[in-house]
Amino acid sequence: MNPNRASLRLLWISSALSLALPGCVLPGAEDGEEGGDSTPAGDSTGAPTTGTDPSDSGGSSGVETGTDGADSSGDGVDSTGDEDPTPAVCSDATLLAGNPYFNGELEGWNPAGQPLLADPPLRMRHLADVGGRLAIETQTEVWLADGADVRRLAGDELEQEVQYQPFGPCADVRVMIGNGIAGLPNGDLVLADTRGNGLIELRDPMGTCTAAPIAGNPEATLEIDLTDDAAAIGDIDGPGADARFYGVQRPVADADGNIYVIDAGNTKVKRVANDAERTVSTVFDYGGPEEYFVLAMTAMDGMVYVTGQNAVDDMIWAVDPTAPGGEQILFQGRGLFEEIDSSQQATLFAAANDGVDLLLASNKGYIFRVSTAGDALGAVAGIGSIVDFPDIDVSAPVPLDELPLRSYGVGEADLLRLGTNFVFTGNAGGVGFHLWSVNCE
Repeated sequence: MNPNRASLRLLWISSALSLALPGCVLPGAEDGEEGGDSTPAGDSTGAPTTGTDPSDSGGSSGVETGTDGADSSGDGVDSTGDEDPTPAVCSDATLLAGNPYFNGELEGWNPAGQPLLADPPLRMRHLADVGGRLAIETQTEVWLADGADVRRLAGDELEQEVQYQPFGPCADVRVMIGNGIAGLPNGDLVLADTRGNGLIELRDPMGTCTAAPIAGNPEATLEIDLTDDAAAIGDIDGPGADARFYGVQRPVADADGNIYVIDAGNTKVKRVANDAERTVSTVFDYGGPEEYFVLAMTAMDGMVYVTGQNAVDDMIWAVDPTAPGGEQILFQGRGLFEEIDSSQQATLFAAANDGVDLLLASNKGYIFRVSTAGDALGAVAGIGSIVDFPDIDVSAPVPLDELPLRSYGVGEADLLRLGTNFVFTGNAGGVGFHLWSVNCE
């Protein structure tokens, strides 16, 4: 692995961003490093209480599937459709990609294509739905699933000259620290580079695939030339080519093709409009004396639902992009979920929805269903915090109340709606990257 990449294991953003930018650590780059939550197993208890139907063995673990009108994010697209959605009923989970028991070197992937379940697993950090196909961001590369295989679309972990290169054929794209991808309604893909400080659009990803910057840093930038934490730092709204961020990350898209990003260094959520200039505007300023930081977002029915926390409280906000400054606090505090001890924060580090309710993943080892009013509706999956990954048969469907959920970072994960299912980014032992497909209908 490029030693410059390994050096990025240190948080390079200022201390104000040390919590807001957990993705700056490249997981699994050193042998034996632990990823995920280090909370002792006894710190949270309980099994899923609602939102599952044990008698239903439906659901598919495929990676090419149509959407049913719900938001396909996590880092995805809200497409609410014409029919009234119904809550997803989830049955079990299957291993979609990777290997939780892998314990070797993370290297030697085949850019031309390899099985999703092949060793070594990709460093699967963020996910997107691209026309019903799974896209995976590894922090330095973007891969696209094709049936049971996956091939590299953009980036190159072995690039010796670390850089932000947002132009030309997708194979020529380079990022310093990729930190989120989102599928757009037209089938294109958006990639955020936190250190390069720009949004790159990958156009026609299943065809000729070309790239261009759409907001933030518009120039190719070598890391060696940086004199600050990130390239082209600023806090400027307006046309995308003139807009500036400070640590842009975790894009999600709505049904109209508008993109929402976390501008972590400026403590804002910003919208990149689906207009000719890709106009950037601030829709939520979460800065202030309480020192909140945002963890995840999902878009549904014209609203953006945001999770975060400060040193004391978990937070869930509802943001109306048409009324900046009018965000509503749906929940603030602790004790929202009976499965988690009320003395602890849930740390809701990944978000998606089924077109009716929010699906929020906690670093305490659960996926919860939460109403758009902020009411807890029970656990969909999970067994609580784990230290050692349990010995389970991953070749067979896993009951949801036996599903170990542990991500690659204490404060970061991804949860994607893909067709009728939800896909979660798991990790065991620091290098055992894997994806669970929570099968629903």
